[in-house]
Amino acid sequence: MKISMGPCRVVSMAPVSEKRWGFWNFPYLFRMPDGALGLTHHVDHDSEDAYGKAAPFFVSRDEGRTWSSLTPPCPELGLHPTFMMHLEGGECFTSVCRGVIPIQRLRSSEPVGSLWSYGKTDLYDLASVPPEERYLPMVRWLPDRQAWVSEKGVLDVPQALFWGRDGQVSTIFLESKPILDREGVILTADFRIPIRLADGSTPTQRGTLLLESVDRGHTWRLRSIVACDRETMYAEPFLAYAPNGDLLCTLRSTSSETKDCPLYLARSRDDGHTWSVPEQIAEVGVFPNILTLGCGVTVISFGRPGLWLMFSEDGAGRQWGERRTLVEPDPLNNCSATCGYSSMEALDSHRFLVAYTNFRCPDEAGVPRKTVLVQEVCVEEKDD
Repeated sequence: MKISMGPCRVVSMAPVSEKRWGFWNFPYLFRMPDGALGLTHHVDHDSEDAYGKAAPFFVSRDEGRTWSSLTPPCPELGLHPTFMMHLEGGECFTSVCRGVIPIQRLRSSEPVGSLWSYGKTDLYDLASVPPEERYLPMVRWLPDRQAWVSEKGVLDVPQALFWGRDGQVSTIFLESKPILDREGVILTADFRIPIRLADGSTPTQRGTLLLESVDRGHTWRLRSIVACDRETMYAEPFLAYAPNGDLLCTLRSTSSETKDCPLYLARSRDDGHTWSVPEQIAEVGVFPNILTLGCGVTVISFGRPGLWLMFSEDGAGRQWGERRTLVEPDPLNNCSATCGYSSMEALDSHRFLVAYTNFRCPDEAGVPRKTVLVQEVCVEEKDD
């Protein structure tokens, strides 16, 4: 396998004085209905109450070579969408953040349990949340009307729980890009919606669920639990099929002792109805995007410290050999060189674009600034 790294291209640079965590972090890359590439990134503090606030919106019409800052085609697309799911017939949808609700709005403010999520986090039964607050905020492109419409997606998971702290409860949204299973059902992996376990107890760590939709993303039901553990948080999941038909789910792990723990991979041979025990495949694994190219190579982008690409060409995602460095780690500070979050979008069967942050990218005057970048990567067979 021959891997070629294209030039880094600047999408957005922060002011020289901007050093705060959360600002110029968390880029998301996606393809718009007209084929252009879209990108958003965070420009606020990394906290639940910053969700649902406006974010920059960029578009590229030349496959990522140049970028323009534009007004989003509808207001909701300015709220940091994380993916764009394309359906047959030209229809697309995404989910957006919408912030928090005061705990006083709950029918009952008495928690039914708690879990660890970077601190003690209270859990509330679905019935405690007013019905008008239980929806998934969705935005859909309807090609027959040539219009974006806002929708309230239905979460049909009776055992779902809401979580909150500091007097507020987080609303729900979908973050991980959905895919189609082999029967055409839409699947997405999610760690933001806790659920009661089979014995009726509440989890003590966040786990990862597999949700399914048979109605083009309007209604979401539980297909399975991908990973759930009493000591380790399995979060930030992404899905891709390996060329051999196995469904792969990458998982960031985190514990109360450290945020930056190993990268795990769970595997399903039956389209996500059952899962293997997660297996460690790398020493770190923040926001581990996974993508299978048409040429049969599967790639994962992950971080922190630093930011990396990891490739598998065995057709099953079992052997991960080749690596490439996107951002060199800082041995003294895990978060000083990059946020470690990235996003990928295929360009063709051999090429993809990866979006990421470099906090020390020099501007024209040589001054390091927090920067959102994209870089094209090409995967080809080695010459004989």
